[in-house]
Amino acid sequence: MPRQGCLLVFATGFLVMPYCLADFVPISVSEQVQGSGNILLCPFGLTEDCLNNNFDFAASNSASGPYQISKSGQAALSAQGFINSDISVDATAQQTSDVSGANISVNMATQPEMDGTAYPVSANVTVSNQFLLLFNLTSPAIVHLTGSIDAYAIGGFYYNGLALGDAQFLFTGPGLQFEQDPCGEGFCFPGNLTFDEQFLLNPGTYTFSAFTDASIAAEFFIDGAPPTTADLSVNADFTPVPETEPRWMAMVLAALIVIKCRAAALTGGRV
Repeated sequence: MPRQGCLLVFATGFLVMPYCLADFVPISVSEQVQGSGNILLCPFGLTEDCLNNNFDFAASNSASGPYQISKSGQAALSAQGFINSDISVDATAQQTSDVSGANISVNMATQPEMDGTAYPVSANVTVSNQFLLLFNLTSPAIVHLTGSIDAYAIGGFYYNGLALGDAQFLFTGPGLQFEQDPCGEGFCFPGNLTFDEQFLLNPGTYTFSAFTDASIAAEFFIDGAPPTTADLSVNADFTPVPETEPRWMAMVLAALIVIKCRAAALTGGRV
């Protein structure tokens, strides 16, 4: 076969190949962590004698690929008044995620804490994790979904506080509506689940979303707080479904001819 013909077929194979392999095309990704906490302590119950301390943090990313973030904050106050008050609020948010052509993985850990004894006082702490991916499938694929959600919160304590935890996973697209939410309205005691599913996905646009949120708030008198967490882990592996379309036949034919051209080059054109 003439050298020019081999080069032409070789180039054709490379033009066809991307279309055969371009199954997963990210459109946009948003990854965020944020948290805040506040303490207002009035040792003698008088507004003019109140003490205040607070914190807040946030981080975000909008680029595909590996992403890892860990943020935390703390506020604390101590004072001698009606009682010896000593209180602190803490928040920690961690997220590790990755988006590639054949895999999506997301891991989230979300935890607020409130410790100590204080009166009279108003305190709150909240922390959240968010992952949102929009992508296109250009050809059918099988997705294998595995994951776990673990959230723990108690609705009230000492009749003057509230603890909430929530974790959600949502995967939607053409003919697909997969949702996991063990916490409902945020009252988890505890709320946990695992899942292991497979779906056949048609070409189209899909949304892949994960969210965790946890908070603690208390008024008047605080003597500790219940443990509150919201954690999530999900992994998605994509496997293309073979198609018997002409483009696949062209790819195979191009590959065979390229092999023949290579053999001809090694034998001086005698094949």
